[in-house]
Amino acid sequence: MKIAEGLPSVCHIRGWEAVNLVQDDDGVTLWLRPNELEGNGRRVRVRAKYVVGSDGANSFVREALGIESEDRGYFFDWLILDMIPHGEYRTEPAQWQLCDPKRPTTIVPGGPGRRRWEYMVLPGESAEEIAKEENAWRFLAPWGLTPDNATLERSAVYRFQARWAKVWNRGRCAIAGDAAHLMPPFAGEGMCAGLRDAVALGWRLNGILEGCFDDAVLDSYSSERLAHARHYIDFSQELGKIICISDPEVAAARDAAMKADLAARDNRPVPTDVCHLGAGAWCAETAAAGELSVQGVVEANGKRDRFDQAVGQGWMVIGLCADPAEALTPGQRTTLAALAGRTVTIGAPGTTCDAIDVEGTYARWLDAIDARYVVLRPDFYVAATAKTPEALRHRFDEVAARLHLTGETAAVAA
Repeated sequence: MKIAEGLPSVCHIRGWEAVNLVQDDDGVTLWLRPNELEGNGRRVRVRAKYVVGSDGANSFVREALGIESEDRGYFFDWLILDMIPHGEYRTEPAQWQLCDPKRPTTIVPGGPGRRRWEYMVLPGESAEEIAKEENAWRFLAPWGLTPDNATLERSAVYRFQARWAKVWNRGRCAIAGDAAHLMPPFAGEGMCAGLRDAVALGWRLNGILEGCFDDAVLDSYSSERLAHARHYIDFSQELGKIICISDPEVAAARDAAMKADLAARDNRPVPTDVCHLGAGAWCAETAAAGELSVQGVVEANGKRDRFDQAVGQGWMVIGLCADPAEALTPGQRTTLAALAGRTVTIGAPGTTCDAIDVEGTYARWLDAIDARYVVLRPDFYVAATAKTPEALRHRFDEVAARLHLTGETAAVAA
């Protein structure tokens, strides 16, 4: 929010709510009225080329667009306590998930100088009663927090749900964040998903406004992000089945099963899967496409840092020990330039390249997937990979075809 407030191109209108939305061929009209605190009932008309409803679980934009949601019927109430300790406060480990059937509990950092405790509301308990301040201090007492050494910033009961909108865009409007998906917090993916929504929408809307893409590119936002969010809703719900157990016998059986599984794996960590985007602006036929790119340390532009900090972001075609500019046709290079994209050659220390692969991250990654070239999107998802210049040219054209290019950009790509 603070960053947005510093941008001259961003206008903040606070204390108003949208009450009507109408689309036409050229844009969207919104009618706003002051919220209850502001009063007086006057309305303001706002005209925009596009509207994004990142307006929470009870999204007006989603309802105005007539978008239906799919609800898993998954509900758990948890008490959220946001605390500001007076002075330094540490727990070991810094974040806990305590699967105690007497009271499943989560403890996590809440940002600089803040800590958060989350307590499951047990069957038969009153959400209103448990949220009272005296109960907050009763829960926190075992952790050494009292009104004398901490400030209770918030005590509220939240209902964890598993729900998603069936489509995330209609015409010139789209939805994002909680307006598009609600997931249990057990995987810590809710805000992560919202950030991914914002970046995925950002590069598409930017391209549309710059005349590079047709509105149809928003359809791939919907298909990609919906499938991705559903994966993490499923994963979070499965974790919830493990965590939200209040029956001692069921909890004992869970513990025994988990210990046996850990022993069978010789105490090795549980393997994690890789979540792909849903179908969209990427080539499913190529290795690692639809996945996030690795983020290695590189030396570039006089910096030694992670790739995005040293090289930047945007459309990129990366080549490992090979110049992708030489592999692309003149028309493809023109298309890439029209998208404000660029080519980047990555090489080992001691070579002359655009970026030095300081820790060998990119060499190991591309060797593992048997590729030498990567088409990278502005959100750092892999659009395509290729082993040879010929394959790169073919895959580049496939990606371009999925972007719904317009005007001169489309003519060049053709």
